[in-house]
Amino acid sequence: MSEDPLEEFCKIIEDKCENQDGEEHDPNFYKQFVPASDITKLATKDAVIEFLKLSKGDVSIELEKIAKKVVTDAPKVFLTLVCIGSDSFIRVLTHPLNDEKLFYHETQVSSQATTKVYGKVNGEWHRNGRKPSQLKHRDGKFIMKLSEHNNFYDKHWIFQAPIFESDNTELMYDFFWKQPLPYLVPKNPFLIDSGFSTVRKTLVHPDHYKFETSYNHCSKKIEQWPNSPEGMNVAVKTLRANTNKESGIDTEKFYEIEAETLKKMRALKDPHLIRSVAIYKRGNERCFVFPWAEGGNLDDFWRTYEGERDDGLIRWAIDQMLGLFGGLDELHKENIRHGDVKPPNILHFSNSSSQLGQLVLADVGLAKFHIDYTKDRQKITSTRHSTEDYEPPEPLDKQISRYYDNWSIGCVFIEFLIWIKSGYEELCNFRRALEYDDEKRKRFWKRKFGIDMDAFVHPEVDIWVEKLRWLKYPALYDLAALVRKSMLVPDPNQRGIFNKGLLNKFKETCATLTLNKGKLSPGNHSKAVHVAEDHADLDPKPETESSTQSFTRNASNLCAAGDNLTDSWYRRNFKNVCRLMDFEQPEWELSRNVDELKGSATSCALCQFFCNCLPNSLDGRKPITLYRHDASYSLRLSPYGRSLITIYSDPSTLTLSFLDPWHKLTRLTDTKSENQPYSSPGLPRLPIIGSVNQYQLFNEWIRTCDNNHDCFPKAGTSRKLDSTLPTRLLYVGSDQIRLVEPKNMAQQAYVALSHRWGDRSTHSQFCTYDANIERFRTNIPFTSMPKTFQDAVKVTRAIGVQYLWIDSLCIIQENKDDWETESSRMEDVFSSAYCVIAATSASSSLEGFLNYRQPRPCVTVQAKEGPLHLAKAIDDFHDDVEHGLLNTRGWVLQERVLARRTLHFTSTQVYWECGKGVYCETLAQLRNHISQVLALTSLFFTICSTQSQFLGDSNFPYSSLEYYRDERIRLVQHLYEFYSTLDLTRDSDRSKAILGIETRLARFFKSRSHYGVFERSFHRMLLWQAKSPGGLTAIPQPKEPSTRTPSWSWMSCTGKIQFMDITFGSMTWLEILPGSISSDNIDIRTIHAEAHGLLPEDIESMDGVVLDFEDCRYNRETWKCVKLGHKKLDDPVVAAEHYYILLIRPRSDICSESFERVGAGRIKHSDLSSEKTISVEIS
Repeated sequence: MSEDPLEEFCKIIEDKCENQDGEEHDPNFYKQFVPASDITKLATKDAVIEFLKLSKGDVSIELEKIAKKVVTDAPKVFLTLVCIGSDSFIRVLTHPLNDEKLFYHETQVSSQATTKVYGKVNGEWHRNGRKPSQLKHRDGKFIMKLSEHNNFYDKHWIFQAPIFESDNTELMYDFFWKQPLPYLVPKNPFLIDSGFSTVRKTLVHPDHYKFETSYNHCSKKIEQWPNSPEGMNVAVKTLRANTNKESGIDTEKFYEIEAETLKKMRALKDPHLIRSVAIYKRGNERCFVFPWAEGGNLDDFWRTYEGERDDGLIRWAIDQMLGLFGGLDELHKENIRHGDVKPPNILHFSNSSSQLGQLVLADVGLAKFHIDYTKDRQKITSTRHSTEDYEPPEPLDKQISRYYDNWSIGCVFIEFLIWIKSGYEELCNFRRALEYDDEKRKRFWKRKFGIDMDAFVHPEVDIWVEKLRWLKYPALYDLAALVRKSMLVPDPNQRGIFNKGLLNKFKETCATLTLNKGKLSPGNHSKAVHVAEDHADLDPKPETESSTQSFTRNASNLCAAGDNLTDSWYRRNFKNVCRLMDFEQPEWELSRNVDELKGSATSCALCQFFCNCLPNSLDGRKPITLYRHDASYSLRLSPYGRSLITIYSDPSTLTLSFLDPWHKLTRLTDTKSENQPYSSPGLPRLPIIGSVNQYQLFNEWIRTCDNNHDCFPKAGTSRKLDSTLPTRLLYVGSDQIRLVEPKNMAQQAYVALSHRWGDRSTHSQFCTYDANIERFRTNIPFTSMPKTFQDAVKVTRAIGVQYLWIDSLCIIQENKDDWETESSRMEDVFSSAYCVIAATSASSSLEGFLNYRQPRPCVTVQAKEGPLHLAKAIDDFHDDVEHGLLNTRGWVLQERVLARRTLHFTSTQVYWECGKGVYCETLAQLRNHISQVLALTSLFFTICSTQSQFLGDSNFPYSSLEYYRDERIRLVQHLYEFYSTLDLTRDSDRSKAILGIETRLARFFKSRSHYGVFERSFHRMLLWQAKSPGGLTAIPQPKEPSTRTPSWSWMSCTGKIQFMDITFGSMTWLEILPGSISSDNIDIRTIHAEAHGLLPEDIESMDGVVLDFEDCRYNRETWKCVKLGHKKLDDPVVAAEHYYILLIRPRSDICSESFERVGAGRIKHSDLSSEKTISVEIS
């Protein structure tokens, strides 16, 4: 021992305390405690003897005997005494006081003393008094000083964390409100508040639970309670106290009923029913503890599944449905009703012994309270919204029966089967079809108008059950038909109950499922099961060569080998009216309305196809006529409407040699059928995403561009890359991905990724920091990367490139110097990239872009001159890319503009964009030809039409602006206007996120530029306005003047802007002097000018002026204006009647001589004061 053994020992105990940082989370939930194993290690016989010797008291006692008893019966008492620095060790420890029978006696020192019992007797806490003030022994004598006793009471709680044990058959506990629970902060904390309760993910310390790790039931195993050295992840559900009386729920009664239900479920030991870890009260808290389902819930599984869709998946799904069916049957035998069966209440335990995990029914306690819980939906809509989706039609004011659960589980099974067939996206479409109000609530049934009780199953359910008939596994349809016939019956009296007969019939139906050896379709969610071929979900190896051979093989190879356009999915007979249609006519009269088409969709492939292609907003009662538009090879609802259906010729004769860029038509026509000139060459069905065929198409696009275009500079030509490689790159040319710094490396091809980071408050970011950069230089595990990064690695390898640039990994985050340096190099990074991968439809780096996409509806019809293949029109670069999710971000604009070539991954298809146009995955080419643009007479239409061509210029802006010598600045203004509509996470990035574009434009114009203003168009570029008067917001500026954005620049504020429409060559510009524009300093932060006073009493009198900010308060005495110019006219007097001006006011944050801009516009000469002008500085 040291000189102060007590202090040293206290420090050791303090170090053993868990949750010392609990204040950073929830201090009431994460209270400090000493783990059980540490209590044993600390309270040793030697330690007790040592402190007994130091204690004041009778030293003649048998120390060895006392120490042995303390270690056995009172280690917590001993450690508490150490913590409070007590000198009463002998006096306390020699009395028969132990950890399990602490007896507190409370008395007040004042004259009006009261006596209260407050403590733990026979293992239970008694709460009938206030904080005790002194500890007595049985003989009534005080065994501790009053001050020591108070400290003892406060300190002993850290040793009172309970142990959850399976020996407690009911797993019910009653804790004192101050008692800590053995909870630790988990790696990924989770908390959700449903209004009535909260559910929190937490970690139980490994010393504080003792459970079997598995149990057997029905020859199945489930590991709901896995052992782990870090502890056990659990979900703690805490009921709110009776503070929300509006909900009509008695929390205490709810707790008692759910506790009773969970005890019964635990006794059942069914692997598909949740088993509680603990049920406890602590003060006013009423809590239930369950094992944490690492796989989330059933809906999470459907949404995120990326494995193979093979017979193993179907076997697992059927097994789980049987298990859930059986588990619910077990509940019903115990006279328990679930009352809230839905995918979110079916948990997915991915850590079970099954490879795909185990599905477990949870949240059963709601059943008894279901009726009360739904009486006032307006008050608790947030907690009942999803529950209503799976409710049956019967009134809610009746006792819940097993019939109720029957309907709900039937709904879940129908969704399960839809997911098996068509994947999550199609399941979402099915759910949307069930929506019945503006709140997007859905249900599986409808009512006939005017008849409250006459309910019927939603027609969409029957449509999908019928779709299942055409699967290659008929038993799946039989299963769906059984669910529909026996469970989804609106009349509860006719609805089959969960009895042995129905359960056996369900098992028999599942047993007839005969599975083939082949896979259903590749991973990434799912694809329609009728595609029966096998395509590997390619993760190309690092050494994969770029496909550079002449790609003249049949383009139909890009279609799946077994994905024949006349496969069994479309072999059903057409209805007579469809069979008699003349598909050669320019107008296709369907002779039916939308409602009639939907009614025929289950039995006619063509009717179903039309339903999939027609807009939802169409009048359901009006007969439909489709108009053929030969120039676009499409069918439209009107001759000038939008294309709905694309008409293709036979793709088996199609070759890819037509990817030569020099075709003059907007779509490629050199291989079109002579007999069917209205049909387009192309692919009605797209390659499987991430497949070999799709990667071959990418390589062919690149090869064609490399060989025939001048988009990317080639070695040995006059055009060459004049920039160096980025500071850092990811090397992906081997299995070991790493961060490299190519300082002295020869020029290498690299790919750049353009992507959305995602909401940083909800998505964890995978980034390079100073703390991990050394580790990343050695290895970045592929599996640790978010999915968008993984997909970028796959595509980079597939096109034969070994280096990849990703901003969050190649720029050191939270390093200001590195960020400033690298953000200024964006022009070089993207313009020097071999090509850019744009994750256009991904909302975050976690989402990825090689994901399942909804199969394109298509059908084959027989025309007189041969078959025609009809497919839903999807070639829409404007909506898919330019209005896509990615391109709403400010930083992305310059990434797209500066990129020479880009692969845009959208939710419908992939587009290749280079300087010669846009190529679609359907093999169509979309292009705005410059010659066509110049022929337009409307300047406004010209600018809008050339936006895609301008932004897609591979040598931006040279190729585009060469054709606009006089009005090229108009395109730049339009670019800035568009940029002002985009989003930025940090408003202060407004001037930085477009710096690369501005630098490139300045070089083109041979003009200095700063903050969006070019020297050669200085006056014109200053005349910007808020698109909506007062619609801008000033961006807070730093105090350092050298880092401020000047107020005369639109980059100093957020919001949409527009430039004043001033005809070129029509103006006489007046002299103003930008602060340093004539010097060598390009940083023009100030403008020097002569300012005029104003005469109008209010701003409304100057109707040609637009204020920047809504909160501007006009002051005639202090506000000034600076004249920039006036119209050129023969009569100089008339010309000077109106001036284009900047409106300014004195700055309040710098000095009285400095002014700031507050608006711009055109005013009359008569509005100007005749007083002498003053010299001002605008900053």
